[in-house]
Amino acid sequence: MYIYEHPEWPAFSWDLERIFIPFSNAVHLHGKLLGLMETLTTEAQAESDLLIQTESIIASSAIEGAVLDRRTVRSSLARHLSSLPYVRDPTVDHRAERAVSMNLEATVHYDRPLTRERLLMWHRTLFDGSSIKGGSFRSDVRGRMQVVSYNAGPTPLIHFEAPKASTLDHEMDRFLSWVNREKGEHPFITAAIAHLWFLTLHPFEDGNGRIGRAVVDYLLARSERSQLRFYSPSSAINREKSSYYRALEATQKGSLDITAWILWFLNCLERSFCSAQETVASVLRRERFYRQAATLPLSKNQLALLARYLDDFTGTLTSSKYATICKVSQDTATRDLKDLCAKGLFTQVGAGRSTHYVLASEE
Repeated sequence: MYIYEHPEWPAFSWDLERIFIPFSNAVHLHGKLLGLMETLTTEAQAESDLLIQTESIIASSAIEGAVLDRRTVRSSLARHLSSLPYVRDPTVDHRAERAVSMNLEATVHYDRPLTRERLLMWHRTLFDGSSIKGGSFRSDVRGRMQVVSYNAGPTPLIHFEAPKASTLDHEMDRFLSWVNREKGEHPFITAAIAHLWFLTLHPFEDGNGRIGRAVVDYLLARSERSQLRFYSPSSAINREKSSYYRALEATQKGSLDITAWILWFLNCLERSFCSAQETVASVLRRERFYRQAATLPLSKNQLALLARYLDDFTGTLTSSKYATICKVSQDTATRDLKDLCAKGLFTQVGAGRSTHYVLASEE
């Protein structure tokens, strides 16, 4: 018997005593993170938001096996969030654009009710121009919907069967009525239930996981009354994708007591808060670095190198890479880098062919 086949469905229950400590830990870490964000400047908050949302969109797609390029996702976000002073990448990836548009519609308009029309719009946006027919609920023309994952090899792992398509209209009405109703549960519990409930119904032919995680972001943004996202449950889920599917599968085949699922979800939130604190700390270091650099006489090339290094630089910084980035000679690159070291911004590591440079704060 699947969870939705119980006569009392969807009367979920959970053990308050068992979830008390994980719930308290999550609430504590959430408060610390929000307090830390309040210490940031507006610019640093915008940068944290960009970094977190970029990772969140990439991770949510990756869970479903869809690989998005980080640079194009970030560029698309920067275009949508026009207040951000970032250099736009002229390359446009339509898959990234669709994912960004869907996620932002969910979080920017957190104050709007979640309706059937809105969910259909998210689905249509996510699959616009693809082979998937967007903007409609699934049918059972090709048989019952099976929820699968592809963790190992080309053969799908079947986790459970979704309810019959003929029940979706009624089931989605009940789900949306519950989402939009004032409830006594904490927003973390609401988000956990909503994600499980939505994935149980699996209303679409494809994209249910991504839209289900967008529902989580929507509910958390609504509870915080903020469109800025400072943590990413999707990133935490992607890092532990196998346990995510195991927890969902076990819950689908269990009773209406969803304590185990709520525990998993709370621990996932806790990990996302811890990861976000590291991101915010990195933004703070960069902000202090920029303030220090602003007091120093730097050349145009040095400023360009700093912007690139702090933005999306990969690998180690060498004089050869500096020369390529700034289109200068090797001698000029070496001289500029040594000048940055003398000014306390960078530190030289190694010697000879192994010479490279790191930020003084990263030494």
